[in-house]
Amino acid sequence: MNVCCFGVIHKFYTKDKKKSSNTDEIMTMNLISYINNGSLFFSSYENAFPLEFTILEPSFKGGFVSGLKILGIGDSASIWVPVDSLTRNGMPSIGDSGTFIHYRIKVLNIETKKENEIRKEISKDKQFKKEIEILTEYFSKKGVTPKSTSSGLHYLIHKKGNGPKAQGRKKVFVHYTGKLLTGET
Repeated sequence: MNVCCFGVIHKFYTKDKKKSSNTDEIMTMNLISYINNGSLFFSSYENAFPLEFTILEPSFKGGFVSGLKILGIGDSASIWVPVDSLTRNGMPSIGDSGTFIHYRIKVLNIETKKENEIRKEISKDKQFKKEIEILTEYFSKKGVTPKSTSSGLHYLIHKKGNGPKAQGRKKVFVHYTGKLLTGET
């Protein structure tokens, strides 16, 4: 189905009846964009994680945000935005005049800013716990007891120096080796 909305052309591949987006909500999506009638410009799939985009009121009719406003969770669609529409409204464009920027979008989630913050905090906590378990197991296998900072940095001092102590806002020169748990530097 093709729909034209303010000069933006939409084609839905799948249209779900789940929640649509509202202003100030955050849309999580996978996105691929093409310029100049088919040249790949960007792909979130190559970044290994989806994009998050805060839905704002469109600054003009016929832009990318106008297309996003009609999408909901689970929707898969293409949006074509005329390059001339962007430049006519003072927006910079990467495409050539007379062409379209083509966006292929798969909407994964839509949430409020608060829901987004809570989800990220929970995810960060889970990741931190997982990392602590990995470090604890590693230190146990190596038979070492590192010191830890409040920020979560773990360190071992192999040879303590007897020079002056570092002071805030002063330059220090150090010799150190940072390694991954695999032993790689």
